[in-house]
Amino acid sequence: MFSSWQEDGAHENKLQFFSKDDDFDIFVGCQSGIVHYVKKNGYCEAILQMETSIRYLAHYREKDILIVISRSLILAQFSVTQDGSVNELVKIKLSGKHTDAVMTWTGDAILAVSAGESSVHLWNVEYGQSTTLCLPSATPAHQISYISFLPSKNILTASTIQGHLFSWNLTYYDDDDIGSEVEILLKVPGNIRSFEWCETLEVMGLITTSDVYIISKEKVCYAFDDGISAVQMSARQVVIELISRDLAVHLLTETEIKRVFLSKNTVALYCSDKLIFYEVDFNDKKTMHMGTFPPGSGNVLLHDQSVYIINEGKISVKTFQGTLKAYFTFANDEGEPSVMDACGKFLVAVSSIGVIKVWDISGREAKLLFASDKVKDILKDKHIASIRCNSKGNKISFIARMKTKTGFIYDPCLYVLDTEKNVICRFDFSTGYGIDHENEKASATNQQFGQVVCGRYPVEHFWISEDPRMVVCEAKLLPLPLKRSLASNSFRKILTKGNPNENEKKSESIVVSLYITTEKILIIQDYFFLTDDQSNLLGVKIPYYYLLQKAKLNDHLEDTSSSRSLNDHKSLVQRKTMQNFIGLEECDKNSKEALLNFGYFFAVGSFEEAFLAIKSIKSESVWQNMARMCVKTKRLDVAKICIGKMGHTRAARALKNAANEPEIETKIGVLAIHLEMYDEAEALFKSCGRYDWVNRLHQSRGQWQKALEIAEKEDRIHLRDTFYNYANHLEREGEINAAIKFYEKSGTHHFEVPRMLFEDQRALEAYVQKSKDPEIHRWWAQYLESIDEMETALQYYKTAEDYLSLVRLYCYCNNLEKAAEIANETGNRAACFHLGRQFENQDNIKEAIHFFTKARAFTNAIRICKENGLDEQLMNLAMMAGPEEKADVAQYFQQQGQLSNAISLYHKAGNLEYAIELAFQEGEYDVLQRIASELPPDADPQILQRCAEFFIQRGKFDTAVNLFIMANKYEEALNLCVENNVTITEELAEKFTLDKTESDKKLRAYILEKIGESCMLQENYHLAAKKFTQAGDKVKAMKALLKSGDTERIIFFANVSRHKEIYVMAANYLQTLDWRNSGDIIKHIITFYTKAKALDLLSSFYEACAQDEIDEYQNYEKALEALSEAYKSLSKVTNGSNSEKLENLKTKLEIVKKFVDIRQLYESNPDEAVKKCRDLLHLENIDIAVRRGDIYGFLVEHFCSQENYKVAYSIVEQMQNTLPDINLPYYIKVDNLKAIYKALDLKPNAQTSLMEDTKTQENELSDNEEIEEEYQSVENRF
Repeated sequence: MFSSWQEDGAHENKLQFFSKDDDFDIFVGCQSGIVHYVKKNGYCEAILQMETSIRYLAHYREKDILIVISRSLILAQFSVTQDGSVNELVKIKLSGKHTDAVMTWTGDAILAVSAGESSVHLWNVEYGQSTTLCLPSATPAHQISYISFLPSKNILTASTIQGHLFSWNLTYYDDDDIGSEVEILLKVPGNIRSFEWCETLEVMGLITTSDVYIISKEKVCYAFDDGISAVQMSARQVVIELISRDLAVHLLTETEIKRVFLSKNTVALYCSDKLIFYEVDFNDKKTMHMGTFPPGSGNVLLHDQSVYIINEGKISVKTFQGTLKAYFTFANDEGEPSVMDACGKFLVAVSSIGVIKVWDISGREAKLLFASDKVKDILKDKHIASIRCNSKGNKISFIARMKTKTGFIYDPCLYVLDTEKNVICRFDFSTGYGIDHENEKASATNQQFGQVVCGRYPVEHFWISEDPRMVVCEAKLLPLPLKRSLASNSFRKILTKGNPNENEKKSESIVVSLYITTEKILIIQDYFFLTDDQSNLLGVKIPYYYLLQKAKLNDHLEDTSSSRSLNDHKSLVQRKTMQNFIGLEECDKNSKEALLNFGYFFAVGSFEEAFLAIKSIKSESVWQNMARMCVKTKRLDVAKICIGKMGHTRAARALKNAANEPEIETKIGVLAIHLEMYDEAEALFKSCGRYDWVNRLHQSRGQWQKALEIAEKEDRIHLRDTFYNYANHLEREGEINAAIKFYEKSGTHHFEVPRMLFEDQRALEAYVQKSKDPEIHRWWAQYLESIDEMETALQYYKTAEDYLSLVRLYCYCNNLEKAAEIANETGNRAACFHLGRQFENQDNIKEAIHFFTKARAFTNAIRICKENGLDEQLMNLAMMAGPEEKADVAQYFQQQGQLSNAISLYHKAGNLEYAIELAFQEGEYDVLQRIASELPPDADPQILQRCAEFFIQRGKFDTAVNLFIMANKYEEALNLCVENNVTITEELAEKFTLDKTESDKKLRAYILEKIGESCMLQENYHLAAKKFTQAGDKVKAMKALLKSGDTERIIFFANVSRHKEIYVMAANYLQTLDWRNSGDIIKHIITFYTKAKALDLLSSFYEACAQDEIDEYQNYEKALEALSEAYKSLSKVTNGSNSEKLENLKTKLEIVKKFVDIRQLYESNPDEAVKKCRDLLHLENIDIAVRRGDIYGFLVEHFCSQENYKVAYSIVEQMQNTLPDINLPYYIKVDNLKAIYKALDLKPNAQTSLMEDTKTQENELSDNEEIEEEYQSVENRF
């Protein structure tokens, strides 16, 4: 099977079966269950195999996912690769009655599937979530045959084999929730095979088994004027109602009715391009034809005894017979009239480009009162959809629509034009505030109302004829497109009818009454939501709103035209009393005016003027309505006044009790309950998270299922209370079994169920036998015991594991052996105690002590032992007992002269001081040694002193030290450590260390220093350094570290101490190490001298480095750099005593520089370099900077390189004469010496012969390499 192939840009609800990368590559499903991938070049490849034949293929372009549905209702998803191969993602089994499944896209990534059931499954391809939309129940059950989706309206439509057509209008809320409501569209004869929507015209083509239909969806026509309504009941029937008298007249036409117009008791029907006028007589329930004519346009207005028609660029005024009475025109540059309205004696019209005109039509000649093009700026990309005029003609309201790719959408603003000042104000329903004043601080009332009405757009508006300041507007939720961003989280939240959370969603429609103030600001006066059975706002007349009812679904399923007679009338119009007029519907004109003024002043916040406005009205209803308004505006202060005026004592008391509630919403919610505003109260409690109040509200209203749901989800802290209250309710209703269930859930069934069933012994016994609750069995056993049924009671005590009652009952029956058996087996303390008392009463001392001990009733057991002189057993019992019992027995033993036992028990009882004192008195030194080691820190210092001296006498110096510390005798403890060589460990040192919070800081520092000195004597340098540091003596701490030789800690301590002397000490120490082979140590030495500002020492170090470079590596260039740094550092010293040293350093620097320059000159002018080098040998102080041997070696190297061995040898001889003890190989290369002696045929003397005896050529190479490596390692020191 092939798909309905189409190019990119076609409607997205069509199924796509080709790759997103190439429109000519397609997927083909076959009856064999194979899916083929066909490329545009004709290449075909089988890419997957399903178990049964392929029914549908779909392609999700965004993620390149192929969806396959087989005949066995297996839905599989595959990811498509670039080469057309697929990888399975998920596979599920769809539920269905037969294999003819239908499917369509319902938005981005969401696929609708139905398989012969009365439901449609929505499957999120991207996130794997699903939900179900169900049709209403019917007999026989509906079976869906086809589905289609209209993206521009978010309407999913389904047909059935019974010929019904249903639709779901998906609504998207601003909290990301999606609502859906099923609606019956029509019924046709036969089985509907398929249908499709036309996106642009919003018409449907439908095919049944025998016919083809073109169906357009038309809205119900209706009109309202002055308490009379006209509502279309069917295609050719209209009912006209006088609502106040509940009178209705039915009007049936021969052709389809397209529009309905009404003016008082005159009705006009637009049928087949004709206007038909009727006069309605409600008394006789009949109509009288008044005229017919073709208007030439459907843009008609019926007002008084005239009909106004926009046609051919002008407004014609005609009679009911079609006679032209007058006409109104717009100039060529003002556009053509498009929309009009009339109120009282005023007619208002607006042109296509936004020019508004107002005429006075009360006289024979109409007068133009106002003309303005102020609206032009607003209508840049919009056009006015409807316009209304108030009764004074000075305010004109209008709403606009905007053109989009998918049709027209409403502008979210309501606009009001003031004709007196020619200014426009507006109210934006999308934000809930007036746009012209959105940056100003809104009142609390408007903020509250704005949060309720926001996220909407206006669809209808009416001015109140009795109050020209008030306009009433109906607004609907802004439609949101179905996006993947919503699908991820909110897809599973699609709401179908009957969802328990439906009340928490925003209602689709809201009616808002607004006042325009003298400052030209639109403010909200009141609002209410349309219920599920209300379609839209029909009109307004004080004191009522008139609302059009929705026809019920079952009514649609009947053929109205054939099954219902014309006289069988059921009103489709509801009246809702305005808030301020509740209870005052029949008031006179003055009262109405007063109430309207009250509503205006209350809305603008002028409460004093509002009170004055209703001063003349003596009715409690006024104050009750005002209190209800205070609930909506959250004005608790005003509400209290209203409650007082009403004399509503219960509400006043409730408000007083709720005064301590932290949230204002809670207090207002309590007031709303007493004003019977239950929905508002629930919304207030939920808004502040007080679900406990929501729970209480539902309980008080008997809405137990809602209360239970709230308790389980949001108010779990009161869950058991809710179960208990519900159980009480069920008990009062006689639902005993259900009451038992909830008593058990509340955890109160142990008492409540027996109480409830006590009069019905059989039911109670059956409940006990069925129950496995030990508490219930215990209660039943107690009851049986009370009626002397001991054997049965014992059985239930046993099942309840009530061992005390078992032992008690066996003792009562004189069966002590069985009681003892139970007590020994279970070890139940209460049972053992009871049995012990029984044995004691029978003078069975052994058993009594046994069971008292088992019950841990040591006081009783000890008492019996003392009474019977059982001292040995008494000691064992005392050791198991508590401190009080131990002290009591110790006193007993002390009186008996058994002091060892007494001291031990005093010790175990925690009375260590008395135990030690008693041990000293009686000379029990073995016991004393054991007790003294467990003395607490807060023991008496004198006792600690005595114990310490005791341990000193016995050579236990470490124990004595701890006791001295506990007694705060730190100096004695330290002396003891030093004199007796007690090792000071880390733990012992911490005991010596006082807290920083101690008041005597000097004592703390003194003790720490003493500890440090003691550690120094014991060569524990690290611990000594720590204690010196804690004492604040960092210098001593550094000295301790220096003795430890821990280089890493010395460097770290110097860095963190930031002390000049410590820096110098650290640097001096580092110079004692092998610093020549460690670049890091050299850096630390330089850093420490620099931080200490010891520039003279730094200079000396640089000078030492220079000498090391000369002696070890003959690197005069590096030596020159080091001498330069030394001179630079020394020159910064301001002390004049360094002048001689500075002068010597300068001379040394100059000599080294001369030698370095000569070596550099040698590369360009060897002869000149040699000459200067000879001159350099004649300097008197040459040896202080440059070694003569290095100069001679330089000259020998030069002459050897020129093979002038005689001169070279003469220099060697001069070198030996000048420096008799010199080692020639140290300064002259061995190869050069060999070459000299070989060339002159000479033998080396005794000094130079060492070079051959002790060094082989291989060794020389190794030594040279080693020197070279060492030189390279220190090359970058400076």
